[in-house]
Amino acid sequence: MLDGIVVYVGESQSVYSRIGAHVKDSKKRFDSVRILPCQEHRRKYWEAVLIDRYQPLFNKTGKDKETNRRHIFELGQITKRQLQTASECANCRRDRNIAICGNGRGDMTFYGGITSASSTVGSLFVETVPASDREYSKLAKQEASYREEIRPKTISIKVEHEMKALESLIEGLRGHDPSRIARLRMRILQLNNSGKKYIKLKLPSKDERDFKQRLAVRRNGIYNVSTSVTDPQSLKKLKII
Repeated sequence: MLDGIVVYVGESQSVYSRIGAHVKDSKKRFDSVRILPCQEHRRKYWEAVLIDRYQPLFNKTGKDKETNRRHIFELGQITKRQLQTASECANCRRDRNIAICGNGRGDMTFYGGITSASSTVGSLFVETVPASDREYSKLAKQEASYREEIRPKTISIKVEHEMKALESLIEGLRGHDPSRIARLRMRILQLNNSGKKYIKLKLPSKDERDFKQRLAVRRNGIYNVSTSVTDPQSLKKLKII
């Protein structure tokens, strides 16, 4: 975990050895771990379930394809932003082996000068300064916020209110789309015979709401009305403009 966000899920018989290996892996960043004990034959199962649930940033398999592509791209962008600094030039590396001469009295003489990294002789050797944990933490929080935003929500409402809403929708259809009206009436009958006081309804995610808002043609809740109408007054009545 990184700042409370699940960024990697794995399974192992030797958990602490696996954690030690991940500590040495600069491509994985975390500040805490949680261990879920389970039966031997359930290790792979729980790994798959948790990866599917959390879509961790550093896992490469088991995630949604779209999420995985987005993670690869974002992590690649962080890698590109990593700083590269000059560490030494060719002369520095060659003169690293300094000759030492003793004069018998305990005095030591060093031969061979050390050049600066800005030397114009030879090529410069560079080293990469890894990105800070803060960048990975920011990305992990953005991903967690996005998953929470698109996750379908559910609400509980009274059955009688849902039945009234369905009846109102049937009236709005005004005889158009008989098959849909039949399905709505069947739903009302099921609710009436269920004996329940409350039911749970799934609210559309943000992506679903945006998609429905982008549908260009709508009339009384009926989609895909013919778009051949071009008269401004008719378009206004159809609520297209």
